[in-house]
Amino acid sequence: MCGKRLLPLLREVQSQLGNIPEIVMQPPVFSAVPNPAHLGQLSHESNDNPPTFLMSVFREEVGGLVFSWHAPDNVFGAECKYGYINLLSPQQIISCFQDQKVMAEDARRNGFGNDPGWAAVIDDWPHWLPVFRFNTGDCLCVDIGRPAEQPIVFLEHDVMDGGPNLHGLRLASSLSDFVQQWAEAMFVELRDWTVGCNDVGLNLRADVFGTMQNKLHEMAEREELGEE
Repeated sequence: MCGKRLLPLLREVQSQLGNIPEIVMQPPVFSAVPNPAHLGQLSHESNDNPPTFLMSVFREEVGGLVFSWHAPDNVFGAECKYGYINLLSPQQIISCFQDQKVMAEDARRNGFGNDPGWAAVIDDWPHWLPVFRFNTGDCLCVDIGRPAEQPIVFLEHDVMDGGPNLHGLRLASSLSDFVQQWAEAMFVELRDWTVGCNDVGLNLRADVFGTMQNKLHEMAEREELGEE
């Protein structure tokens, strides 16, 4: 899957999952490619340094998408039984990012910075551009506060309520790297992302992915041999 764009990666994931009868997939829902004005506003909100991969997706592929699947515990393991990718549209990204900045500024003005959870909001939310969002409200973000690298980090939507927990977990050094790796993990949604990561980011060799990788390898070999 190395070096591929988002929609071809999605099609490969659908193809691989489609070979496993126990898996139930929901058809992907796509948003239209956005108009240049929305992309211009997104660039402005990103301090005129938006993630190159993201802008390429929006210009050339799709303006947002939602795709999900689920499987019994015995297919990929109990920790890998759900997959979900929700690429926010430019308008959604802008709205969420603006809300984050307002909440962070309000917290700063109210002097909440001594609380670790609120300190995370104040320090992180104005710089973390939300790209993928889960139904929990948590997001996978690009840290545009580090323009030379722009790593992917996990944002806990409720970090101010006793956090941080997963908040700040590094998932990849760039958005393009993360999407490539996440596609190899079938866009899985982990309950605890720490079990699938190392110091660098998403780790496909982690034990939590072992059953999935073995199953996919087995299905690929059977397909090559022409077996049902």
